[in-house]
Amino acid sequence: MPCEIFEKQVVSMSSKIALISEEASLSYCQLNQRANQLAYYLRSKLRSLYTKKSSENLVIGIFINKCIDTIISILAVLKMGATYVPIDIRSPEKRIELLSLMQIVLSLLRVNFKEILKFSHQRLVLLDEEKKEISRCPTENLSFTNKPDDLMYIIYTLGQQANLKASCKRILILLVYFM
Repeated sequence: MPCEIFEKQVVSMSSKIALISEEASLSYCQLNQRANQLAYYLRSKLRSLYTKKSSENLVIGIFINKCIDTIISILAVLKMGATYVPIDIRSPEKRIELLSLMQIVLSLLRVNFKEILKFSHQRLVLLDEEKKEISRCPTENLSFTNKPDDLMYIIYTLGQQANLKASCKRILILLVYFM
C-alpha cells in the first residue's frame, strides 16, 4: 500500500528533506509524524460524529492549495483508510457547491478558505485553528486498514450539461515508488 511504502522511505531516509515550500521544509520523519497526528485526530473526530468504528471508505474533502498542509492531509486521510476528494480552492463557487452535496463526511481546509464553504453543511476541520489539538495526538504510525481494491481518491469533473462525473483511483493501480 502507498502508506506502507512511504513509511519504509521514512525509516531509510528519516532526516532527509521530503517537502520544501515557501512556508517551511519537512524531513521524512517530520512529515510522517504530522500526517500520523492528523490521521489520529481525524479518526477521533469521525468517531465522535458517526457510530461507525472504522474510517474505511469514508470520503474526506481536501481543499487543495500549494502548501505543506495539503500533502500532510492527503497522507493522513490515506493512513486512516479513508478516500480523499481534492477540491481546488480556485474552482467556481457553483462547482464547490455541487461537490458539497456529495458523500463527503468531512472537509479539511485553512481558516482563510472558510468563506468558500459558506453554503456547505459539511463538518469542517480548520487545520490552522485546530493545530494545537492535532499536535497533541500520537506520532506513531497507524495500523493499516486499506485493502488493494479500496479507493484512494475521487476526482470530480464537470461533464456535458454541467453534470459532475467521477474518476476514481484504486490503491492497487497507484503503487508508484519514488526514490
